Amino acid sequence: MCVENKIAYYCENNNMTIAELAQKLKVKERAVLQWEKGVKIPDIDEMRKLSEILNVSIEELFVIEDVKTNAAEKDCYDSIFQKYDYERIWKFKRSTIIASSLFCIAVLLAVITLFVAILNPFPDVVPYTQYFTTLTVLVGLIIATVCTSVVIEVVSALSLKFFYKTKYYQHLYKTYLRRNLIAYLSVCFASLLLFLIVLVTMLLI
Repeated sequence: MCVENKIAYYCENNNMTIAELAQKLKVKERAVLQWEKGVKIPDIDEMRKLSEILNVSIEELFVIEDVKTNAAEKDCYDSIFQKYDYERIWKFKRSTIIASSLFCIAVLLAVITLFVAILNPFPDVVPYTQYFTTLTVLVGLIIATVCTSVVIEVVSALSLKFFYKTKYYQHLYKTYLRRNLIAYLSVCFASLLLFLIVLVTMLLI
């Protein structure tokens, strides 16, 4: 294994207990103890926070000292900490944000479509053909936006999954993949719930 936690050592150097470190990281003390014992591994964001709080680089904190003298572990080090890997993760995060935003836009368009279809605020001003065309365009935009959102998220998730399959240290990538997918699905669920609330409200008016 190419990672050796030195959390307790650097905590002592900074006159800090494990409990105080956990509080600053906003995680449970048990989680920090598991990192220290090597039971679990912090994700990249947690690694960065640890390095900032303990005033030590990520490499010094998590990579064994003779990593550069061992070719196999040097490869492991490169696969974890090279900048390219970070860029891949940020790219996936950006894709999730874009996909979530598109889904929210689709829900907003759906609300507008409901407003036009159910309430028809300008029945004496807008001709029927123009009214029907407007509804058709709005529905088309909703479908296109939802499909684009789903495609972006699925493609970026599959891309990251295929990428980390070739890496020695897969835990970080799996954690990011899972968290971002949960975040995306949560946004979709919340948006749909809001849409249903608006729908019911309009029907009751």
